Amino acid sequence: MSLTSGFRWVATIWTLFFGAVCVGAPVSALFSRLHGGTLFDPDILSLVRVTVTQAGASAMIAAVIGLPLGLLIAAGGAAAGARSARAFFFNEMLLAIPFSVPTAVAASSWVLILGRNGWLARLGIPLDWSYSLKAVITAHVFFNAPWIALWVAQARDRIPEGRFEAALTLGASAFSRFRFLEWPAVKWSFFAAATQAFSFCVMSFALVLILGGGPPVQTLETAVYSRLRFGTLDVGGAAACAAWELLVTLLPWAAVLFFQARDPGRGARPARERARGVGSFGARSWLPGVAFFAAAVFLLPYLAIFPASWRSIDIVPWSKEVLPAVAVSVKIAVTSAFFVVLTALAAVMSLSSPRLHPAVTTALASLASLSGGISALVLGLGFWLAFGRWVDPFEGSFAAIVAIQLALFFNVAFRIFWPLAQEPRRNLLEAAATLGADPARAFFEIEWPRWRSSVAGAFALVAAASIGEVAAVSLFYSEKLVPLPLLIVRWSAQYRFEAAQSASALLFVLSSGTVASVFISFHWRGARD
Repeated sequence: MSLTSGFRWVATIWTLFFGAVCVGAPVSALFSRLHGGTLFDPDILSLVRVTVTQAGASAMIAAVIGLPLGLLIAAGGAAAGARSARAFFFNEMLLAIPFSVPTAVAASSWVLILGRNGWLARLGIPLDWSYSLKAVITAHVFFNAPWIALWVAQARDRIPEGRFEAALTLGASAFSRFRFLEWPAVKWSFFAAATQAFSFCVMSFALVLILGGGPPVQTLETAVYSRLRFGTLDVGGAAACAAWELLVTLLPWAAVLFFQARDPGRGARPARERARGVGSFGARSWLPGVAFFAAAVFLLPYLAIFPASWRSIDIVPWSKEVLPAVAVSVKIAVTSAFFVVLTALAAVMSLSSPRLHPAVTTALASLASLSGGISALVLGLGFWLAFGRWVDPFEGSFAAIVAIQLALFFNVAFRIFWPLAQEPRRNLLEAAATLGADPARAFFEIEWPRWRSSVAGAFALVAAASIGEVAAVSLFYSEKLVPLPLLIVRWSAQYRFEAAQSASALLFVLSSGTVASVFISFHWRGARD
C-alpha cells in the first residue's frame, strides 16, 4: 500500500466515523421519537408557518441585495487596475467579517438601534421594531446579504478577462454581458449561498430569542429549546419541531443540488484570472470607492455596540465572570475549528479518490453538503437521545458541544476545500514522482502553497463563528462551562443590558479580529511570494 493510499484510507475511516457519530446517529435517534399526533399538532404547524415566513422573507431580501452587491464588489476590485488584487481582497474581507459577528453581539447592537429608546428614536425616527418579526428579518438581512455577495463576487472573479474584452468588441450591452457572461458563472454560487442563507434563518436561535422577545416571535428552533429547557420536559414535542426544521432546511438544499447536477454547464470552471471591471457596471473610476463603501455598510450596525459598552465598562465583573467565559469560548472555538478543518480535509481527500466513479463522487459530495442544513439544537437533541447514557445536557459536556459544532460548521470548510480538490496539479505531481519525490514531499512542495491560505481561512471562519455560537452551548453548558455568548444572553434576560453590551464589544473584537488577522496575514504573505 502506497503512502497516498494509506492516508486516503485513514481519511475515509475518519469521515465515515464523523458521519455516523455526529450526524447519522443523532438524526436516526430523533426520528425514532416521532409520533404522528405530535407532528401535526396545530401549535407546531403554526411554528412551521412563522419559521418559513421569517426565513423566506429574510433570505429573499438578502438575495436581492447580495447578487448586485457581489457583482459590484468584483467589478470594483477589477476596475482598480494595478490595485485590483488589493481592492478585491479588502472588499472580500469586509464581506466575510459580518459572517463572523456573533449573534449575541448582533442582537445587542440591533436593540440599541431599533429599540424604543434606540438610536433611531433619538434621531426623531419613530420606529420601534424591538422584539418583533421586523427586527429579526432586518438582523438576518444584514448577516446574509454580505454572505451571498461574497460567494457571487468570488464566482464572478473567475471569469477570464478575454471574455469581457470580446463581448465589448462585439458591442454587447450591460444586460447582455450579465446574461451571457456573469449569470452563468455565478448562478449556482448564488443559489447555493441564498439557500444556505435561508437555512441560517430557519436555524437562527439567539437573534430570534433576543430580538423576537421569546413568545412574540417563536420559531421551530427556539421552540426546541423552550420545550427542553423551560417548564415541563417535552421531548416528543421538541422532536416534532426538530423534524419539521430538518424538512424545511434540507428540501431547498436537495432541490439546488438536484438542478445543479442536471445543468450541463456545471463542470465548466475556468481558471481564476482577474477580470477587468467591464461587467454589468462597466469600467468606471468610481467603482472601487463605491464597492468599498457598499461592503462597509454591513459592518456599521455592529459598531453601535462600542459607544454603549464604553459607558458601562466599570460595572462589568471582568475577572470574576467575563475572563473565565472568554477562556471557555476560546477553548471551544480552537478545538472545534481544528476538528472541522481536519474532517473537511479528510472528506475531500477520500472523495477525491481516482477509483470512485465521477457520478458517485458528485453524489457523495452533495450528501456531505447537506450537513449545512441541520441546526445545532436539532443535532443537540438527537445527540442527547442517541448518547443519553453518556451525555446529560443538564450536567454539561465539552465533547458534545465540539461534536455538534463539528457537524454544524463542516459544510463551511468543505465548500472551501472541494473546488481546490477538483483542480489538482497532476502534471507537476507526476513530474515530482518521476524525479523520485515521495508523495508527502510532492504535496507540500506543489499543492500546499495553493491550499494553505484556504486552510487558514477556513480555520479562522469556523473559529470566529464557533466563538459566538450560542445554540449548542445552551443545551450542554454547566456552571463550569459557560462561554461568553451564553453569558451575554443570560445578562440580557436579566435586564443587565449595560454589562451585556460591554461583553458584546469584547466578543465582537475576538471574532472579527480572528477573521481579519488571518485574511491580512495571508494577503501580505501572498504579496511577498
